[in-house]
Amino acid sequence: MRLVSGVAVCLLVLLTFSFAQAQHVTDDSVQYTPIPRPVSNEKDKKTQGDQAQSADRMIAYFFSLQSGTLIGCRDCDANGVASTSAIANGVTIGKKLRAGAGMGFDSYGSWKTLPLYALLGYDLSGNKNKNAFFVQLQFGFSKAWLTQSYRGYSFQKAEGGSVFAPSIGYRINHHGLNVSFAVGAKLQRVFAYYAYPTGSINGEYRPGTNETVVKQDMSRLMITMAVGF
Repeated sequence: MRLVSGVAVCLLVLLTFSFAQAQHVTDDSVQYTPIPRPVSNEKDKKTQGDQAQSADRMIAYFFSLQSGTLIGCRDCDANGVASTSAIANGVTIGKKLRAGAGMGFDSYGSWKTLPLYALLGYDLSGNKNKNAFFVQLQFGFSKAWLTQSYRGYSFQKAEGGSVFAPSIGYRINHHGLNVSFAVGAKLQRVFAYYAYPTGSINGEYRPGTNETVVKQDMSRLMITMAVGF
């Protein structure tokens, strides 16, 4: 019996030591080999958030430079092809509507004009953050000059009138840079004032008493390209 009791005590001591050693290893493994935690890049997250916020803003600023040709002038040089250019800026409202103002310079051969206009645009497909088909309307008034060689006898002054330009086009968006191509019509009204002398029965002339106003409506096919953001 004593022998059996001694063997049992030895086995109990060995089991206790083994359990303590295993527990110590387990504790060390938990303490010194923690599970790696994923590290987030806060800067990338902030940049992505700012980009998403900018893309989804209800109102955003836009700017564009436009250049093109005016076709259909019967008294222009270069076979009836003249030039047009403009600078415009404004805001996009939502993702499809644009409103703004612009200033340009147009050549009609005998006439040169400086239009000041408001513009409205709407994206038929796509939106401000993607490629899009759009329609646009420009309307305003112009300062006008009549070329010296076309003024004629008794010319007094020239005045500009209303300008109206509807167009349709396609806009390409590449990382915030917009390149657009459009075709439309430009309608411009101008006035030339003349004062002719008149004669009397006794042969005396009265200079500038016979005033005449010549109104001219010019219509052109307009093809343009614009770059902006």
